[in-house]
Amino acid sequence: RVDFRELVRELAAEFHTRIEMRQIGARDEAKMLGGYGSCGRPLCCTTWLNGFEPVSIKMAKRQDLNLNPSRLSGLCGRLKCCLRYELPNAKGEVHGGCGHEGGCNNPTGCSSSSGTGGCGSGGCGSGGCGNCG
Repeated sequence: RVDFRELVRELAAEFHTRIEMRQIGARDEAKMLGGYGSCGRPLCCTTWLNGFEPVSIKMAKRQDLNLNPSRLSGLCGRLKCCLRYELPNAKGEVHGGCGHEGGCNNPTGCSSSSGTGGCGSGGCGSGGCGNCG
């Protein structure tokens, strides 16, 4: 953490007003700046995600994902939030992930025929949208 107290005092004396500075985290910064994730969609934190819950590497292991840090990191440099929200899909549950946010009717989201890519981890399969590449 950086101590801004002295800077705040100097700024308050210079501008004769109350100054308040807050430190924000990497995820908060990405939420404010916005952008697009590796899935090609706007960042979840800028569209529908209201709070940040802890994400661990164990979540990627439980989904049998490649533990490559560059593929598991979001724009903020931390583990992707979708690792937490796709965990129910990896366990075969009906809901979760961000498949419900897009145009795909498949609750696990769309993925390519190789089983990778897209937002979900399950592909279209039976009952899917039929629009997956």
